[in-house]
Amino acid sequence: MLQPFWKIQLRVPRHAVEKLVTAVDPFGVTLSCFEIEGQDTWVIEAYCEGPPDKAALEASVAVASVSAGITEPKILCDLLPDHDWVAENRRSFKPIQVGRYFIHPTHYEGTVPANAKVICLDAATAFGSGAHETTQGCLHMLARLQRWSRPHRVLDLGCGSGILSIAAAKTWNCRIVAVDIDPEAVRVCRENLKLNGVGAYVSVLESDGVSAGKIGRGGPFDLILANILASPLNKLAPGLTSQITRPGYIVLSGLLAHQRLPVVATYVRQGLLPVTFSRIGDWPTLLLRKPN
Repeated sequence: MLQPFWKIQLRVPRHAVEKLVTAVDPFGVTLSCFEIEGQDTWVIEAYCEGPPDKAALEASVAVASVSAGITEPKILCDLLPDHDWVAENRRSFKPIQVGRYFIHPTHYEGTVPANAKVICLDAATAFGSGAHETTQGCLHMLARLQRWSRPHRVLDLGCGSGILSIAAAKTWNCRIVAVDIDPEAVRVCRENLKLNGVGAYVSVLESDGVSAGKIGRGGPFDLILANILASPLNKLAPGLTSQITRPGYIVLSGLLAHQRLPVVATYVRQGLLPVTFSRIGDWPTLLLRKPN
């Protein structure tokens, strides 16, 4: 029996988005944020199965608000109508062309562009259907990297649905370690890898950051993909940098435009060199390398 879905929503100033997203994220199975046009205000929305622990949610938001230096925002928690939202999300998921990658749901019966790298998955309970700007930015960066790099070992940190691992496996036929803190994402990732015929290339682990022993045994890595948030990217910089070969690359995404330079500075202090960056909307994707 399906659990009823609840929606958590709050509005915050742009500069407080990162801290409030971090506060709300543990309470939802999916989370999104978007800017209100013409304002310096962002909306954060999370969807959860069953009612959220309101006291814990309010406490988390209160602490984050103090840290961000803002007045605690009003938290809206609404029970959604009885509906199979996962199934509805899947039905609304249309094929997406991102550079040379063609992403489509399992029920798609249309044509596939010639010479495209095809990724088949459904929008479900793990982040990464290809629709979000951060995922698209990473896919575009993989296509650019292919022009001059051929990694043999890749780490996909915060793998979610596994979309970037699938793209890397289909691009380079390389060994990949995919990692996520969420056990549901680990389950979904394994299913999607098998669906796309690349399960033999990828080891999937549940881990908080790079702490799992198996991650170290899979490295060092020629390429690291980290599509998470700016705060964990900064905290994980020493550990991630230590896992990169010389020469090797890291793709960073999940941060907002105003966070780009501080994140770059964090990784430069670890000895990395900026190569390039791209931006879709307010979401940049960074490429840095570890020199010889």
